[in-house]
Amino acid sequence: LVVPLADALVSQACVLQELDLSGCGLSAADTPGFAAAVARSKLQTLTLGEWHMPVGPLRSGAETELTAGMLALSEAEGMVLSELLQSSTCGVVKVNLSRCNRPTAWLKAVSEGIGAGTVPLVELLADQLQHETEGVSVAKRLQPLLHAACSSLCLAHVDLRAQRGGPSSTSLFS
Repeated sequence: LVVPLADALVSQACVLQELDLSGCGLSAADTPGFAAAVARSKLQTLTLGEWHMPVGPLRSGAETELTAGMLALSEAEGMVLSELLQSSTCGVVKVNLSRCNRPTAWLKAVSEGIGAGTVPLVELLADQLQHETEGVSVAKRLQPLLHAACSSLCLAHVDLRAQRGGPSSTSLFS
């Protein structure tokens, strides 16, 4: 299903604006080719789970805010988001992950995307994240995101306060 859908999305004849695949079980293994197709498609909105991904604004280069407060992101959604953030026209100026549940996929996608150096990020809000209780400390989870965010020459505000769950660590800079 994924390969024919990806092929259809990038065809000249495709005029699809919104696609909702929530509940279809798109796996991370299926995602790389699909993510590339979404980035080249005419889609404006893609839903793979809880979040309505603003594909059109992300792809257009217009100043865009990513807001995902209190939402979980699947690994597949994270891979699609990372692909879109790494596109040369991405205009994300604010990322708000505040109070996000299970933020691992969000952190990875946003870190990879803004780490590519094309995102003119001004503001990063990642306060009160509810981390899974895997053996990785909260500080270690946030380090790639903080490192990538600090590479943005436009960055003016970062909020990482009040992290919850997972083993604690005393410093993000250790």
